[in-house]
Amino acid sequence: MHVGAAFNGVSFGRVATSVGVDYAPLTQRTFGVTNPTTLAQFRTGTGASNTAPVVGPVVINEIFYHPPTNSASREYLELLNSSAGSVPLYDPAYPTNRWKIGDGIDFTFPTNVTLVPGGYLLVVDFDPTNTTLLANFRNFQGISPGIPSTAVLRRLE
Repeated sequence: MHVGAAFNGVSFGRVATSVGVDYAPLTQRTFGVTNPTTLAQFRTGTGASNTAPVVGPVVINEIFYHPPTNSASREYLELLNSSAGSVPLYDPAYPTNRWKIGDGIDFTFPTNVTLVPGGYLLVVDFDPTNTTLLANFRNFQGISPGIPSTAVLRRLE
């Protein structure tokens, strides 16, 4: 089992996924005892039922992996900001601390990238400054030239 870092006082619980079970932060605390004074007291608490997992505000909206070899398509990962507010993909207090995707894609977002409310962002398997590849990708996926190329970021491996 692997559970990443969490804020103090955040409960994690089992969440069914399409590939099994994962452990995710929950929307409410489910610890057995609020503010236990000892580890033993914490362990003896009965706890509450798991609540819903925390989701978003940025979610993986779509993954296109391993297109057919005779296809003009490319691999990509699409992120969606499902909230009503902008989400900086970096720590505003420490702008050099940027969001990162790992475990297979290995991409660190550039400095000062912010995802607007309801906005999408694509991480692709080519350099989007290559205008030919970008135009082919846009054409194949039906992405309007009016959508800024800053919404398409290169995947680094």
